[in-house]
Amino acid sequence: MGHSEGARSEIILRHNNLHAIVVFDASTPIGNEDPAGISDVILESAITTIMDCEDSGAAVDAEYKVVVYRNWLGLMKGDLTEEVAKGGKTFTRRLNADPFFKPEWNVGTQIAVKINRQHPFFQALYAPLLKLENADKAKQALDLLLIALARPELDVTNEEAALWYEAQRERKWSPFLADAYKLLQQNMSPPDEETAMHVEAEA
Repeated sequence: MGHSEGARSEIILRHNNLHAIVVFDASTPIGNEDPAGISDVILESAITTIMDCEDSGAAVDAEYKVVVYRNWLGLMKGDLTEEVAKGGKTFTRRLNADPFFKPEWNVGTQIAVKINRQHPFFQALYAPLLKLENADKAKQALDLLLIALARPELDVTNEEAALWYEAQRERKWSPFLADAYKLLQQNMSPPDEETAMHVEAEA
C-alpha cells in the first residue's frame, strides 16, 4: 500500500500481520542524501521479544550491564532516547509512541477499544474522569467517541483501506493528540504569583 502527503510518501508492507513502513522524503537530511530519497524505515516488533543479556559479550562487566538494562527499561517504558551526531549536527532519536487506542472485534459485533494508559491524553483526561464523581456521562461520551473512531476501521474490508486506517491511527492521529496536548500544557502554564494576586484583588 502507498500513501503520499506533500513531499513525504510511504510504502506499507505487511507479513505475518507485522508491518514495515518505508518512508520517502527527500526534504529531510537523511532522505536528501539517499539516492532513492528514503528518510526512514519503521519496523513493527513482534508481540514477544526475547532479551538475552546474560550471554552477550557486550554485557559481561557490571558497567556494561547497567547500560544494557537501562536501555531495556527505556524500551519497556517507551522513553528510550539516543543522541546522534551526523554531518556536524546533533539530534535526538526517540521511539515512536504507541497509539492512544486500538480497536478489536470482541464477541460477534461487539467492539472492544483497548486504550494505552501511558498516552498523555489518557493521563490528562481519561484517567481523571475515572476518579471524578458524577462523571459517568462524560466518560460515556468519550467512550462513544472512541467507538465511533474504531468502527470504520473494523468495518472496512479492503486490505489497502485497512492499512491506511491503521497507519493514520498509529502514525498521525495518536502522535498529533500527544503533541497537541503537550503544546496546550505549555500555553496554559499557571500564572505567576504577582498576576494571581492582581486577579484576586480585582475580584
